[in-house]
Amino acid sequence: MSDIFWILSHLSLSGVVDILLVAAVFFGILRLFKGTQAIQLLRGVIIFVFLAVLLSSILPLTAFGWLINSIIPALLVAIPVIFQ
Repeated sequence: MSDIFWILSHLSLSGVVDILLVAAVFFGILRLFKGTQAIQLLRGVIIFVFLAVLLSSILPLTAFGWLINSIIPALLVAIPVIFQ
């Protein structure tokens, strides 16, 4: 609980605006995809990226971490294009 108070005490106005803008972008993207088949693809990509980043941060696998950090930006563009 003290960690939350520490974070809130170090949060500035520009940080709050930054967080709100990122949240608005994600909300807009999810709202755009809602009700389409693309939402399933988006969920799959988000889960894959989350698990890959989690795995590379937990385990000390240097080569896998490098591969994930190098390939994720390309996958975020390539997967929707391939399945389009």
